[in-house]
Amino acid sequence: MTVVLAFIIENEDTQRVVEFEEDISEIVLSKRRITNIDLTPLSSCTNLQSLNLASNKLQFIDLTPLSSCAGLHELDLTFNELQKIDVTPLFHQLIVGRKCPLIKHDKGCTCHSWIRKRDAVYERPTVIYPWRFLHLIPQQFGKDSRLQQDLLYAMRLVDYGFIDCDLTDHFLSFLPTTPIEEVHSRVVDVLVEEIVAAVDRDGATTGLNIEELISHHSTIAVNAQRIIELREV
Repeated sequence: MTVVLAFIIENEDTQRVVEFEEDISEIVLSKRRITNIDLTPLSSCTNLQSLNLASNKLQFIDLTPLSSCAGLHELDLTFNELQKIDVTPLFHQLIVGRKCPLIKHDKGCTCHSWIRKRDAVYERPTVIYPWRFLHLIPQQFGKDSRLQQDLLYAMRLVDYGFIDCDLTDHFLSFLPTTPIEEVHSRVVDVLVEEIVAAVDRDGATTGLNIEELISHHSTIAVNAQRIIELREV
């Protein structure tokens, strides 16, 4: 299937288009004086690994369509006029690709140094991402409490707070093809068990939204008063 990408060139009124096969892995559109480009068609290019938009005239770019490109390893935006960019759609690539130069903006800059240098916007995700790429996080990095917490955020499990336990084995037990709903449900069961265990040993329940969870989990409701007492100590 063919994908048609449209863009505007500096000092030109007409829109130009370029065609790619849907299974393309690398796209190079550098040095074309592009001022505006709609990446929407790339949402179907799930095999895309590299997108080069260097040396253009871009002042704004919407990266949302690239959230479907789970294999994206590199996005080159060097030598453009970008001052602010929302990298939230690339949450999974930011985590999985944190050791590679995912986003290039200034020569030699990696993703994270670029975010520090430029006015980049990054927020924790508000949607549940498919397990087909979330599973890469525990596979590649193993035990990492920060990544584990980001993974829980990506699964919209923020109300369970910071869990002081290693969930790596649980995450690795799911196949990449496991529906995210099933992963979500089974991880919730583990989190509830860990929260109750933490209360039993007088442990912390940092970030736990008790008001929200007691209406969904009877075991947490039973321990609600003890959680409140521990917080008052």
